Amino acid sequence: MEIETGYKQCTEKVFTSSLARQPKVLMWLPLNEKLIQIPFITLNGDNMVKTRFKHFNPETYKIESKIATVRTSHHCKFNINYHIIWIPKYRKQILTGKVKEVLKTIIEGQCKELSVNNLALEIMPDHLHLFVGAKPTHKPCEIVHKLKGNTSIQLRRLFF
Repeated sequence: MEIETGYKQCTEKVFTSSLARQPKVLMWLPLNEKLIQIPFITLNGDNMVKTRFKHFNPETYKIESKIATVRTSHHCKFNINYHIIWIPKYRKQILTGKVKEVLKTIIEGQCKELSVNNLALEIMPDHLHLFVGAKPTHKPCEIVHKLKGNTSIQLRRLFF
C-alpha cells in the first residue's frame, strides 16, 4: 500500500498481530536517502485539547533564541533540549488554581536541583508542557523520572 504525505512518498506495509488483532504499520525509507520530518496529523474529535485550551506557544517564551544558545563544558560544546509533555491520570482537569501554582514552583525547584535549564513551562488544566535544556551527562529518561516522580509525591502530600 502506498501513502502520500506532504513531503515524500513512503512505502507502508500493514500486517495484523495474532495476539492483538489490530493492524500494525511499518514504514521505511531507502538507506541512501536522508530522514525527513513528516508533519503531525491531528484528527477531529471530542477530546482534542487544542480546541478547548490555549495550546503551548513557543513564541511566548522566545524558545528559538534559547534553542540557538550553544553551551560549553570543559571538553565539549553542546545544545541539547527536550520538550516534555505529560498528563494526569485519565487526563483529569486538576491542574488549575492552587495546584497549578504549587506545581510550577515544584518543577522550577526540581530543575534547579537537577541542574537543568527550565526554558519554558506551560500548565494547562489537563496536561503540561516543559521545555528544558540539559547537559550531555543527563539522561532524558532520568530527567522525566525525577520530575514526574517528585511532583507526583509532593502534590499528593499537599492536596490528596
